[in-house]
Amino acid sequence: MYDFRDEMYVFRDDTTLRLDRLERQNKHIDADLDLLHRKVSDQERELNRVKQVGQ
Repeated sequence: MYDFRDEMYVFRDDTTLRLDRLERQNKHIDADLDLLHRKVSDQERELNRVKQVGQ
């Protein structure tokens, strides 16, 4: 009985650790996507400015 309980605690701790890692990775991915979105917006703005100057 105690072995099963100990095994469940180990499983829970491992699962919590893995979920924490996934959460950190997700935050990093969100930050990367925000940065990419900002860069694309800046590039589109610059392209539109260049088009306007060329006309």
